[in-house]
Amino acid sequence: MTDITSKDNAPPASAGPRMEKRSVRVSAVGVAALVVLLIAVVAAFFVYPSLVDVVVWAVLIIFLVILVIVVAYFLIAAIVAVPMYASKGEQVQKGAAYSLDDVKSVKESSSEQPNDGEQNGKQ
Repeated sequence: MTDITSKDNAPPASAGPRMEKRSVRVSAVGVAALVVLLIAVVAAFFVYPSLVDVVVWAVLIIFLVILVIVVAYFLIAAIVAVPMYASKGEQVQKGAAYSLDDVKSVKESSSEQPNDGEQNGKQ
């Protein structure tokens, strides 16, 4: 039995993508910096309790401004859509008549019965 971990038994280069290991050191440093920043912000809230009010009000105002912008965008889109729909009109089919008398019954048919094309091919 051969050892599958041996480099001699490696698949050829055309067998698929070559895998390589990359360092995640930069990402790890970034995550650590975010954790330190979060701890600093929490500590600042304990040292300066009035800072919480300022931050809450700032976040609330930013949220409300974004909400107003989104509502205004959809309102403008709805107002513009009406004249666009009116100018476009609607398409109707002319010169074709459909009647319920043209509909064939499927009551007597079965999904297991071959259609006419299959019957003609067997004969």
